[in-house]
Amino acid sequence: MSQETSAQGLARKQIGAAFAADWSTLERLYADDVQYRDPDTRLSSRAAVIDHLRGQVDAYTGFECQIRHTYGDSADGTVVEWGG
Repeated sequence: MSQETSAQGLARKQIGAAFAADWSTLERLYADDVQYRDPDTRLSSRAAVIDHLRGQVDAYTGFECQIRHTYGDSADGTVVEWGG
């Protein structure tokens, strides 16, 4: 599996697009029935995930995301540890 199509590669693209407020890229990356989880949130639609991320990015203007580590890389997904 190439980095472009791996779960980790897709997660990196998603995080980069979110923090760049590139919502059109996120719309292309997410399936209609995407399953999104973070410590406080569980969402299951593209629109809900993008709305959630838009709110997070708007609330933390100027915040920079650094990916610290990724865990796992399968069709089921990956876990990304990140922070500012």
